[in-house]
Amino acid sequence: MTTARPGQRGIVLDASAVVPWFVAEQQTLFEDAPLFGRSLDLSEQTGHALYDCIYLVPAMREDAALATFDRRLAGVARRLSISLWAAEDPTR
Repeated sequence: MTTARPGQRGIVLDASAVVPWFVAEQQTLFEDAPLFGRSLDLSEQTGHALYDCIYLVPAMREDAALATFDRRLAGVARRLSISLWAAEDPTR
């Protein structure tokens, strides 16, 4: 596991060190264990943050569009062939 320098986000290179603690201590947060496991796998595969992958997995599973203003997350979604929801611009 690495730590973040000032101004950087921390990156978990070996998530297996975190998972046992998380499951033991925070198990009530995730009733859908497959969601967490698949999100963890996706985070490792894409190099993207786990908390964002928790949104990507249901979008893939349900073939649903993802709504986000996060450009980096939208880029990952596009690479995974997840459609993006676009709000209509009320100023047009």
